[in-house]
Amino acid sequence: MVIYFIYLFVFKTLNKREKQQLTILIVLFFAATFFWSTFEQKPTAYNLFAQDFTNRNIFDWKIPTNWFQSFNPIFIIILAPIASYIWIFLEKKNIYFSSIGKFTLGILFAGIGFMMMTFASQNLINNNGLPISMAWIIISIFFLTLGELCVSPIGLSIMAKVTPDLIKNQIMGLWFVASALGNFVAGLIGGNVNIKNIDQLPNIFG
Repeated sequence: MVIYFIYLFVFKTLNKREKQQLTILIVLFFAATFFWSTFEQKPTAYNLFAQDFTNRNIFDWKIPTNWFQSFNPIFIIILAPIASYIWIFLEKKNIYFSSIGKFTLGILFAGIGFMMMTFASQNLINNNGLPISMAWIIISIFFLTLGELCVSPIGLSIMAKVTPDLIKNQIMGLWFVASALGNFVAGLIGGNVNIKNIDQLPNIFG
């Protein structure tokens, strides 16, 4: 990807303004990659953490590990209309968030969500490896979902608005490349989870 970006700068006939736009797109590309690399930990590292390190008991019933994947769509259904209302309410108060601002807010929410798992890992270590509350994972997924609501709907829109016309067709595909690369990184991170070595968990999530 770095070589591709260098190619665009050097060999494409872009004026100064278009190169500035391209710089913004490059930053957004790597930010989106970071976001998806954290968000897609849910099927890997989060599932392993939930399975081996959390107390999933409710009375005499144990929540199946894969049920934790349902929290994301549940939160989306609940939070999407609330988020829409908040944006409309803020605009009525003459408080405006640009698309870039919303995107940045989404990255921040994802960072908070991942930080919650760092705290959860440290709590596990302090608890001598005994199962901890599943609330840590649920709260983390809550923040990741907030991030998704800020990033996913507007990411492609930003690409369309900012991209110079000369390279628009090429750049539009970068959004999906960022998602694919983020999923790849998520797989690499999730593959490093070792249930026999809990001391390394804060480093994985941190």
